Amino acid sequence: MERSHSEIPVRIDTAQTLNRFVPPPPKKGSAPVDDYDEYLRREEKRKADEINDRIVKAGVPARLLPATLDNFEADTKDKSLVLDTMRTYASKFGVGIPLPANAVLLYGRPGTGKTHLACAVMRAVAPRFGIRYTTVSWLARKVRSTYHRRAEETEEDILRDHINVSLLTIDEIGVGLGSDHEKAMVHDVIAGRYDAKKPTILLSNLSLEAVLEAIGDRLVDRLREDAGIVLPCAWPSYRGRA
Repeated sequence: MERSHSEIPVRIDTAQTLNRFVPPPPKKGSAPVDDYDEYLRREEKRKADEINDRIVKAGVPARLLPATLDNFEADTKDKSLVLDTMRTYASKFGVGIPLPANAVLLYGRPGTGKTHLACAVMRAVAPRFGIRYTTVSWLARKVRSTYHRRAEETEEDILRDHINVSLLTIDEIGVGLGSDHEKAMVHDVIAGRYDAKKPTILLSNLSLEAVLEAIGDRLVDRLREDAGIVLPCAWPSYRGRA
């Protein structure tokens, strides 16, 4: 029996089909310089927009979307030392490869630029790795929202998402925890990332002693074993100066 044309399978070469309709990028020398330069500008903007979209979806606060390592004001020796350390951390970042340390703790009074530095590192690695920013209080609220019987996510879903992302920044360490269950939840995220060798940036407005007390001896020992980097941001607040 002769098959109709509609019944005969047709193999479509997707790459070849796309190449027919999507012209290759112009090359220097084969197109007017203005056209080539315009193409490069469009590509640069497209890549920048894509990175910005990733940063927004990662939960970075709106006021820190422009934060980069280059626009952090390091006008003292202490600031320069912290900035250089974070530059090295960003430049050597990679899941599964040696890092200066898997965990970085920045602590100091509010307004010293800790969150700026963390968000700047996330921007630096965003083109190649998954990133996420959260606060302790926001993470606790996300988990509490799963207790509703109509919740679309479970507590395990929330914790797994925070453990699996390539780079996680947790702000407000030592603050905003109420119940023992909420404290255990944050500990589980940090410990889970340690076990998975996933880099984590921890931020706190407390003193070092208060931070270590808040996260507990077990996590402190793990950070020490992992040669965690501890960076004091012991300078006046930018907000107060402004």
